[in-house]
Amino acid sequence: LLASLLVVTVLLIYLQKKLDLPVLVEGHDIRRELKENPDTVTFSLILYVTSFLYPLSYFMARYAVLTNFGEAEAGLLQAAIVLASALRLVLGPVNGLYLTPILNRQIPKAEKLQAALGYQRQLVVAIVTLAMPVVLFPQWLVTLLFSPSFVKISPFVFLFVIAFFISLLGGVFEALIIGLDDLKIYGVIVAFGHLSLGTASWLLAPQYGILGVAIGFLVSSLSTFLLTLAQLSIRHGLTLPHRHSFSMVYGLLVLSVAGISFNLFEASQPILILCKLGFFGLFLFLSLIHI
Repeated sequence: LLASLLVVTVLLIYLQKKLDLPVLVEGHDIRRELKENPDTVTFSLILYVTSFLYPLSYFMARYAVLTNFGEAEAGLLQAAIVLASALRLVLGPVNGLYLTPILNRQIPKAEKLQAALGYQRQLVVAIVTLAMPVVLFPQWLVTLLFSPSFVKISPFVFLFVIAFFISLLGGVFEALIIGLDDLKIYGVIVAFGHLSLGTASWLLAPQYGILGVAIGFLVSSLSTFLLTLAQLSIRHGLTLPHRHSFSMVYGLLVLSVAGISFNLFEASQPILILCKLGFFGLFLFLSLIHI
């Protein structure tokens, strides 16, 4: 609480001095604002509902592992989620800082579609570049952030990373749907994505454990991505250029190959380390040429 108050105070002082923005403004009427912008209430309610579904889906996934495999396995699951979700913590806010202001402007639909696709194509390279070390060296990162006791989750980390990769790309489509004022369909799609994560994890975790939850994350991310893409294609005429589709498939393929191939061997072998670094370098080189 004290840290939040300090940050807000500093921001208010900065805005007042830099932009001459007063702290208090007279003549502001909330009722008039809501009447002029009725979508504010609708969008707020949608965010309110989905904000509960998000932790509910995670709870179902964790509880399914906890009740069937115990506390230790639930802790391993949490470590895998935390390691992979670092991508969202780093790149997620970029949507709000860069893309959302563009899509919320009063500009033609074609410009919004073009801006979203251009941003998404650049995002593919950024995500894979940041995700590649996590996929190639999960044993080292798990040991560094937790302990050697958590190394057994290493083979599953890349699946969670791929799920977050798809989720971040789908987040661009979600922002575009909001920018095009399809707020209700946005709420339905996001709610379905959260519920599919909880349902799939609940059904698969009792038999497959952490792998079942990883599949649940993949199902959730992929369903949200495809539903948002379908909405934009059918209602707004969005067409993905072949080069754009190739970049997304290429990123997905690279992460999958790296995760499946290199996690089969001991992480500390010098030759394997060189192969991983070479694979990473090859990806960066090809990205500069083709994407």
